[in-house]
Amino acid sequence: MVDLNSSDVFELCITKGYECVAYEDIIPIRLVHIDAPEAGSECYGDEAELELAGLLLEGMPVSAVTDPNLPEEDAGGILQAWVWNSEFLVNLEMVKRGAATPYFPNGTRGAFDQRLLNAARKAKAAGRGLWGACPSVRLEGANLQHACPPTRTSNVSPIAGVLRLSRTPR
Repeated sequence: MVDLNSSDVFELCITKGYECVAYEDIIPIRLVHIDAPEAGSECYGDEAELELAGLLLEGMPVSAVTDPNLPEEDAGGILQAWVWNSEFLVNLEMVKRGAATPYFPNGTRGAFDQRLLNAARKAKAAGRGLWGACPSVRLEGANLQHACPPTRTSNVSPIAGVLRLSRTPR
């Protein structure tokens, strides 16, 4: 099974069918350059997790691509990627819906950062999602320096797989 780990991390099953038969077929992926509130502990966290679950439906084929301008992994060793479902870029759609904000650790910039910022400005102006629900959220946070040391960068091939989601406790 594959878990939706948080509002911006999920696990992707690399498969030729609809079954993950070995743990090695499962890759945790962080939606790069966005920060979604954590479910159960932060304002709008439960709603953000539901938004991600709606964008990444079980059995849906998705593609994940790393950005050659960014670290391949986050500080915790999780693959960071731009993720597409059959309709759109999931990272960007989370920001458009107000379920996440742009997040640029150490000031790093990637392929879609200007689009993320524009989408956040529009979502904020419309009061969508966390912008309407959480008065303390600030767009300026996208430009804060965070204590996540950069890791190695590399060019990797796109990853494609099928989502298998479950809601099991860890």
